[in-house]
Amino acid sequence: MMRNRESYVYEIFQGVRVVCEANGWKPPSASAFYNYFSKLRRLELVIFVREEEANDLPGEIKVRRFYRINSARVNDPGWRNVYAAIYPETYR
Repeated sequence: MMRNRESYVYEIFQGVRVVCEANGWKPPSASAFYNYFSKLRRLELVIFVREEEANDLPGEIKVRRFYRINSARVNDPGWRNVYAAIYPETYR
């Protein structure tokens, strides 16, 4: 996900996988990434922008939610370790 660009979560996940594979790193599983992304939302490091109908999605989900990096929190320490930001008592 680029600054000032909106993307939906699966598109971001695909980008993360490409970067990991290009660097020889093991990419995260989809569930691990979605868990991590929920932490980014909780810290308001990424913010919801809009919804769009998406008839190409499987199942009953027919809406894509788009997010972007919160420009007010680009330098937030939560980017370094979201878990330490959410659970500071664990990372003392």
